[in-house]
Amino acid sequence: MIPLLARRHGLFVLAAAVLAHGVTVLIWPAAHWSMIDLEVYRAAGAVVLDGGRLYEQGVTASLKFVYPPFAALLFTPLAMVSLDVLRVLWAVGNLVLVVMVVRWAAPTARPGVVAALAGVICWLDPVRTTVYLGQVNWILLALVAWDLLRNGGRRWQGVGIGIAAAIKLTPLLFVVYLLLTRRFRAAGVAVATVAATVAAGFALLPADAAAFWLDGAFAEVGRINPVDAATNHSLRGALARAMDHETGLWLVGAALLAAVSLAVAVRARRRGDEVLGMAVTGLCATAVSPFSWTHHWVWFAPLVLAVVHRRAFAGVVVALTFAWFVRVYPPESGLIPETSAAALGGPVAGNLYLLLFLASLPYQAKQGRRRGQAEGERQPGRQRRPVGGQPGRQQPDRVRRRQHEPLAAGAPGHRLGEDGGDRGGGAREPAGHADGPGRVDE
Repeated sequence: MIPLLARRHGLFVLAAAVLAHGVTVLIWPAAHWSMIDLEVYRAAGAVVLDGGRLYEQGVTASLKFVYPPFAALLFTPLAMVSLDVLRVLWAVGNLVLVVMVVRWAAPTARPGVVAALAGVICWLDPVRTTVYLGQVNWILLALVAWDLLRNGGRRWQGVGIGIAAAIKLTPLLFVVYLLLTRRFRAAGVAVATVAATVAAGFALLPADAAAFWLDGAFAEVGRINPVDAATNHSLRGALARAMDHETGLWLVGAALLAAVSLAVAVRARRRGDEVLGMAVTGLCATAVSPFSWTHHWVWFAPLVLAVVHRRAFAGVVVALTFAWFVRVYPPESGLIPETSAAALGGPVAGNLYLLLFLASLPYQAKQGRRRGQAEGERQPGRQRRPVGGQPGRQQPDRVRRRQHEPLAAGAPGHRLGEDGGDRGGGAREPAGHADGPGRVDE
C-alpha cells in the first residue's frame, strides 16, 4: 500500500531525490560526473565513424568495447555531441525513463504516487550507479518494459526486447519468457529483430561483426575484469570466488536457476502480474550472466513496483538495495563513495544482490500457490460464503474476486487509491483467461 503522504507529497519526494543527486555530484564531481561508460559508448561511435576496429584494442585509453557491433552503430550519434552536453542529456533522459517505467507499471496510480515511487527508485544503488557511470542498463529495462507493459498483444510486440538484446545479449532470456507465456508471435518478432541487427552489423561493419560473432569476442567474459573479481555479482562470480574450476557447476546451476525463475515468472504473468514476471526474468538474466556488475541489477526496481503493496517485503528490498553511503572518501581523492549494504564486504554482503534474488524466489512462488488456491475456491459448484455471517445471503462475485486479486502495482483491475490502499476497478479479464492481460498470439 502507498501511504497518503506519497500521494500528496510525491512531487516533493521526487524533487528531493533529484536534488540529493545534484548535491552528491557537486561534492564528488570526479567520481559522479565522469560517466566513464558513456565515454566508452561515445568512443565506440567515433571508432565506427573513423573506420577503425572495435575489438582489437581499447576504444578509449585501455577500456574495451564489449557490446555487439550493432550497439556501436547506435552509438555513432553520441560522437557528434560534446561530452559535457551528453552527460546532462544522459542523466535527464534516464530520470525521464524512470518516471515512464513507473507509470507503465502502475498505469492507474495518481501522479503523486508515480513521482514518489520514481524518487525512491532513482536512489536504488543499481539505478543510481547506472546514472553516474553513464551506463545503458535502464534504457534496456525501459525497452523491455515498453514491450511487455505497453506494446502487449500488438503485431510488433517483441521489437523492444529484440533491440535490447541486440545492444546487450542478456535480455535474450525474455524471448524464452515470451515462449513460455505462449506469445509465440512476439517471440518470433524478437528473434527476427535480433537477426536483422546481426545482419546489419555484417553489412556495415563486416570485420567487427566477424570478430564479435565468429571469432568469439562475445564469449570473452574477462575482457573487462576477471570472472572471480569481487565486482562480479553473478552466480558464476560467486562460484569462481569459492572454487578454482567452477564452469561445469555454473552451467548446471544457471540452468536450474533459470528453470525455477522462469516458472515463477510465468506463474506471475498467468495471474495477471506482468510487472512481477518481467522483474523476475530480468533478475534471473542478471544472475545467470557470466559477469554482472552491481549496476546490472536494476531489475530490483520493477520488483519493488510489483510488491509495493506488501510493505514489509518491499521495504526489505529497498533497504538492502538503497544507496546508503557506507564508505565516504575525500572529494579531492576522486574515489567513488561505496554505497548500499553490498559495499560492507564479506561473503554475504559481497554477494548480496544474488542472495536477495535467490531469497525472494520462494516467497514469490508461495504467493503463486496462494493465488492458485484462491482460484480453486471460485470454481463452479462451490457454495458461496455468506456476507457478515448472515445465513443464506450470497457474497457478490465481484467482492470475492476483489478479495483474491493480486495487488501488484499495475495489475489489471486495480489502482492505487487515495488512502494508500489498492482499489478494485477497471476492466476485468474474461472468464477462463489464463494468461493475463492483453491478447495472446499463438
